[in-house]
Formats: sequence, C-alpha cells, structure tokens
Amino acid sequence: MMLEHLTPPFTIPGDDTAVHNYLIHTRQIPDMAIFANEDGPVMTVGYKSSDSMSFDGAGFLSNAAGKIVNTIHQYDRHPQLLEKLSFLYA
Repeated sequence: MMLEHLTPPFTIPGDDTAVHNYLIHTRQIPDMAIFANEDGPVMTVGYKSSDSMSFDGAGFLSNAAGKIVNTIHQYDRHPQLLEKLSFLYA
C-alpha cells in the first residue's frame, strides 16, 4: 500500500513516514492496533532524550509497561543506544 503512494513525485526524505501515518490514521490497514509510543511493541526514539529510555536487566529497551520493545525506530539517532544494540545483537 505504501508503494502506491511513494511513486514520483514523492521523493522528499521522510515521505515514507508521512505515507505510513496517512494509511494508519485513515484506517486503510485492516486488523491494525494503534499504540502510544511508550505503550506498544514499537517505539520511535529519535526525538527522545537518552536518559528518558528504560532498559531491563538484560539491557533491552523497555516500554512504560516494562515490556521489551520489539522494534526500535530511529535508534541510530543515539550513538550509545546504537552501540548497546550492536553489542546485544552482534
């Protein structure tokens, strides 16, 4: 569905996020669950400060409920987090 919207003239960096949000908020994806950033299995960390992130005892990023985050979006914006993830998954 995203590819249908990402064909030219959509060539501006970040278009993928805009298209993703459009599809989500117009409910075009069936059987989808929406979570707040701190509540679900996916977390966007690009805008978060490093000290606002929580980790469990094994070093995995945790959400507000203390559950491990399965997908970390924009982790590369935090060099320390990138290093930690490289160590955990190398």
